[in-house]
Amino acid sequence: MNADPSWKKSRHLLKWHVLSLMAWMAFCGAARAEIVLSATPEENAPKEKNGTINVPKPKDDTGAKPAAQAPSDSLHFINNDILHGMLIGVDQATGVRWKNQEAKEAIEFKAANVSVIKLHGRAQPPQKHQFSVRLTNEDELIGDIASLDAEKLDLDTWYAGRLSIPRKMLRAITPLHSGALTIYDGPTGMEGWKSGENRGAWKYKDGALIATSTGPIGRDLKLPDMSSIDFDIAWRPNLQLMISLYTDTVENYGGNCYMLQLNSNYCYLQRMRPNGGSNNLGQAQIESLQRKSKARISIRVNKEQKLIALLVDGVLVKQWTDRGEFAGKGGGLVFYSQGQGLMKISSIRVMPWDGKFEEHGSVADKSKEDSVRMENNDKVSGKLEGIRDGNMQFSSSFAKLEIPLKRIEQVEFATDGSASPKPAATDVRAFFAGRGQVTFALEKWDDKGVSAKSVSFGAATFSPMAFERVQFNLDRQPAKEEDSDSIEPDADGQGKGAQIQGERVID
Repeated sequence: MNADPSWKKSRHLLKWHVLSLMAWMAFCGAARAEIVLSATPEENAPKEKNGTINVPKPKDDTGAKPAAQAPSDSLHFINNDILHGMLIGVDQATGVRWKNQEAKEAIEFKAANVSVIKLHGRAQPPQKHQFSVRLTNEDELIGDIASLDAEKLDLDTWYAGRLSIPRKMLRAITPLHSGALTIYDGPTGMEGWKSGENRGAWKYKDGALIATSTGPIGRDLKLPDMSSIDFDIAWRPNLQLMISLYTDTVENYGGNCYMLQLNSNYCYLQRMRPNGGSNNLGQAQIESLQRKSKARISIRVNKEQKLIALLVDGVLVKQWTDRGEFAGKGGGLVFYSQGQGLMKISSIRVMPWDGKFEEHGSVADKSKEDSVRMENNDKVSGKLEGIRDGNMQFSSSFAKLEIPLKRIEQVEFATDGSASPKPAATDVRAFFAGRGQVTFALEKWDDKGVSAKSVSFGAATFSPMAFERVQFNLDRQPAKEEDSDSIEPDADGQGKGAQIQGERVID
């Protein structure tokens, strides 16, 4: 049967329209279509509406929720790029080997391009040790003292076995047990510290309280009538710090207290009253701070005599005596950062004061004698002959003493003849979980151990589980690294204070 010519013409016309429509849809789809995952899959084929194609999600026969991605290590580069994944190892020759879920094979990076490696969830909490040993290069090692003689200190550790440290590299030894006199020794976390306004101004990191903006942080230490307050402070670019002493308000500056203000040129002391304003008790110039970015601050207070004294790096700067009633109505200590730069406060030590000033004469002078402070606050200067069998042999100008280590509050080594090596450009600085850090030349890192060499302890193999962060290229750290990574708290914002031994607060 012959087809109707008009019908064929209509069929060809319809086919042309369909092809034109399909071409137009393809063009529109390429130009502005988007794919939307439907929350409820539809059984029918995907439907196009207003240029949007709804694509149903694949069915999940198990009904289980997608697993959350596990926390990973992070690799920070000199140019501030960050790559997440897992550290496989480090080799002096080949660099850093890294595993990333987007790559089938391990990736190798040149160590010269790496700033920091953060190890998430690998580091073990510190095992219990008896002593903190500070070195002249600012490293801190936790361990048990096996022996000390004229040449070296042997330190037993859980993370590297026995380390032998040249005596000329030693700065101080501090027991980690709770001494009879120590009121506070820290910080080791944010626990116990309070902040009012601008709660994000202060963070805890690597044994320090660090401020990046204006704000206070305080603690009720129940300061005694005579107190000795010491701490290390570092700043960039300028020093701008207020300290509330014997305050009855620890969440903000002010209250009934004495306010000590420090900057790179001067110090001021004011007596504060919430309702009565403030009175300036005098000021003094501090020329030494103009050429520095860090210092050791010492404050001495005698409540009965209404006396407050300031020492900077062991030198008496100013002594104030209030003629009126003692202004402090509490026992709190507050640090208030006034600037927008970086400020770090560490090695805070608060003890009762015996009323004696222990000046070092001049900042440039080097002490020629070792000194030992005991738990009854007695202090002896002379020569630390040695340590063995849990006892210290000490020679002073009046006698030779044998002192049990359990009676020691702190040992400071003579600085005359000491050595403070500067790190090499290829050295790394590894931060222990909780407390302490160590600088060394990294030869190899894998899951079996960390092979290292240092002038401070020679060759050693560390447990890779001892560290939570490793810093590379110490002379090339980017500004962002100093401003962010070095002050970045842990995920909960509280540091690791709950796991760290060594902090002491005696009410």
